[in-house]
Amino acid sequence: MIDLFTYNITGTGWAEMTLGTESNHFCIPFSYSSEPLPELLTSLLKLLNCESRFEWIVFDCENRSEYSLLMSLINYNIIKIDIIEDAYFTVFEPDLSEATPKTVFTIYDHIDSFTEYVLKELRKYTSPDLSKFYLEKWTRPFPFKEFSDLEDNIKTKRD
Repeated sequence: MIDLFTYNITGTGWAEMTLGTESNHFCIPFSYSSEPLPELLTSLLKLLNCESRFEWIVFDCENRSEYSLLMSLINYNIIKIDIIEDAYFTVFEPDLSEATPKTVFTIYDHIDSFTEYVLKELRKYTSPDLSKFYLEKWTRPFPFKEFSDLEDNIKTKRD
């Protein structure tokens, strides 16, 4: 079960997402050349609505390891999350035949619980001060529409 989800802007054009439990978690650094946050929110909404069983999100790290988040819906209420490292960016050999993606972290949770953790963490960026900070550091506005759509969906499920 997931009890740790963080999303932090770490500098101009850089952020990191941490996922897992207090004792076993994985941190993904990424740059503004990818825009995973709106994708994460939209993907969770698709999974919640059973419009998709699998969602793949790429976190680009600009010349470092590239990570992907593979979210799989199991039994309509359990989500399996795999973090996959793409070896293309970690192997600097002319022969890339040995460069294969590998799963570096896996965790399971109820999709509603995971979505609640995501919304709780991201809610901080909806305040005027932090949404301004997000825009200044990330060069794009916080994805309010995607956040609101996901939040409305979860509220409707609770009622």
